[in-house]
Amino acid sequence: MAEKRIFTFEQTEGIPQHTATKVSDEKAKEIVESGAGVEISFGDYDQLEAKASKAYDDYKQKVKEIKESDNPLHTDEYKRWEISKLERQYTNESRALQREWEEKQKEMINQAQQKAAKATVNVTQADYTLADQLATRLALQIKGASNGLEAAAALKDAEASIKHLSDSEKVALQSKMDGLLSAIEQAGEKYNGRKGNQSEVNIKPSIVLQNVQDVRNPDLLAGKVADQLPPNVNVKKSRGQQVKKRVF
Repeated sequence: MAEKRIFTFEQTEGIPQHTATKVSDEKAKEIVESGAGVEISFGDYDQLEAKASKAYDDYKQKVKEIKESDNPLHTDEYKRWEISKLERQYTNESRALQREWEEKQKEMINQAQQKAAKATVNVTQADYTLADQLATRLALQIKGASNGLEAAAALKDAEASIKHLSDSEKVALQSKMDGLLSAIEQAGEKYNGRKGNQSEVNIKPSIVLQNVQDVRNPDLLAGKVADQLPPNVNVKKSRGQQVKKRVF
């Protein structure tokens, strides 16, 4: 099945927010078109991982052919010597590919960290004014709830309101969250676990926090993507060793 690598702006399809992962082409298209994520690349990783996988497959196949050879000249000593030679060749090739990736990975992480450190979102006084008023209003709505269902509904309104803010408005709101988070936590302590309309109320700030952190500035997010670069190109070899450990 063809796959694409995506990075999620928000939790979607069971994938946590700010996660780089591979999904099917069909799911990737759905996520990108919904605005919940974007297609990304890990540079030369896929190419190097494919080379490493081919090297492993070739090595295993050659070892198999030697072990199964019925040539009378291929004594046990000869087979051990040939397999030892193949092991050295494969080890050298896999290590070289791993070193090449580690150098590229280091460079990519350094570039991403520089971008993230210098990234800015232009926040105006109007953004701060809106954020201050919105945080106060949302906190009052949650505090004013007379029961768990009303508190849960107020929280839903807060989640929706924050989700539709611009990047600059979300950045402004990030510095105004204390009162709102306190109101949510207090409502949770008061109403969580209680039943209303046959369902338990579950009031938590997780979605509000997710939405206010959903700032889609590419430079700001570069560091989060770089943090998830795979450490190893010899994936197939590692999987083979894990299987061997489980079997034996």
